[in-house]
Amino acid sequence: MKKIFFLTLLAVLTIVGKSHAQEHLVATLDHEGTLSTFTGSNAFVEAHKAAAHGDIITLSSGIFSAPDTLTKAITLYGTGIVSDSIHSQTIINTIMYLSIPDSVTKRLTIEGIYFTKELCYKRISNPVFNKCRIEEISSANTSSYMRDALYNQCRILYFWGSSATFNNCYWAYANNGSMSNLHFTNCVIQSPSFQYIFNSIFINCFLYSTNSSNYLYSSNTANFCVGSLYRSSDSNPFSKLIDASTDIMVDSLGAVFKTWRGTYSDQETFELTDEAKAKYLGNDGTQIGIYGGALPYDPTPSNPRITKFYLTPKPAEKKLEIQLEAE
Repeated sequence: MKKIFFLTLLAVLTIVGKSHAQEHLVATLDHEGTLSTFTGSNAFVEAHKAAAHGDIITLSSGIFSAPDTLTKAITLYGTGIVSDSIHSQTIINTIMYLSIPDSVTKRLTIEGIYFTKELCYKRISNPVFNKCRIEEISSANTSSYMRDALYNQCRILYFWGSSATFNNCYWAYANNGSMSNLHFTNCVIQSPSFQYIFNSIFINCFLYSTNSSNYLYSSNTANFCVGSLYRSSDSNPFSKLIDASTDIMVDSLGAVFKTWRGTYSDQETFELTDEAKAKYLGNDGTQIGIYGGALPYDPTPSNPRITKFYLTPKPAEKKLEIQLEAE
């Protein structure tokens, strides 16, 4: 349900914009209850510059530039990754590096952002990504690290890293080197290079093998997973596991998915057929894949989505009237 709010905010707001009411690209910064507002394609850049660890930045829908390096352990909210007749996405269209020292006790959390460019980590621990669409995650150099990252209900097209947990995600892996200590629950995974993954756990997942020599080594564990092959001559991804008794291979993607046939698109739902929903169950009795488990996939952000901002700056009165459309 859409609701329209009228607010008059005092002079603690930072006013950046034109002098008449107009819809803007807007970033709001919440610092210990004090709000600042920034407008334009660089609004996120300016809000990040003014932010401190633990602050909350909320972006409207639209296309934003990102700070070259995100150095603040903020909470960043967008309007989501779905674009239709009702909703618009929050899009970040520049490469963004992540560099937050381990000494920082706050946690970087990002939700509802559509990243068209690379997220490149230098050093960061315990970040959380919720309901994001991420083009690529990779390291800045050989000494870079991202430790204990958590991805919930995300779509990740290219990934390289270790020490991460994925819940109800679509995950694609490009062969950039070995990875380890990954934990997947209720994910759809498409990879040409399963053999470069070590010491990792797969539970209630669907694995699609896209390489003739493509399997999980015995250091991995897979339970209640379903797999399929690109060609009949390809390797069974479960064939080298110590125990694959609960894992199943199927002949084709069509035996499991309503529409997905191995090509990614933002419109693909990865929904199982009615027969597969009843037949391929995880260890908790719910369907395998992204709609099963405790966090069934839903791209709708958990925070209220601010779909439109209209600003009427009143410098003479040191006030800023804001009209918000949110749901």
